[in-house]
Amino acid sequence: DLAQVRKSQLQRADLLRKQLDHDSITALDRDGKGVDKLEFVIGMLIVLGCEVCGEPLCWEDVRPFLVKFESLDVTRTGRIDKRDLELMVQRSQTRVDGRDTQKVEL
Repeated sequence: DLAQVRKSQLQRADLLRKQLDHDSITALDRDGKGVDKLEFVIGMLIVLGCEVCGEPLCWEDVRPFLVKFESLDVTRTGRIDKRDLELMVQRSQTRVDGRDTQKVEL
């Protein structure tokens, strides 16, 4: 309903304007090494009440996507770039040709 949409928009705007304090920021730190970009963004989405498949977003929802990203980032650059995609195609082709049983899933 329109009232709920407006409430959500105001909540989002308020969170973006709000000055975060020390405790709020350190609560986002998952590994004790300081808050990185991913921790900050996911943490803010959790605070906003984002949902995945009708359930509140939590780190357990994010973890499988991180694992998938790591498996696709063959070159370990922190990005899935052209070289990673080329390697993925090569692995897939090798598997199809029967020379290798390593599986690449999308």
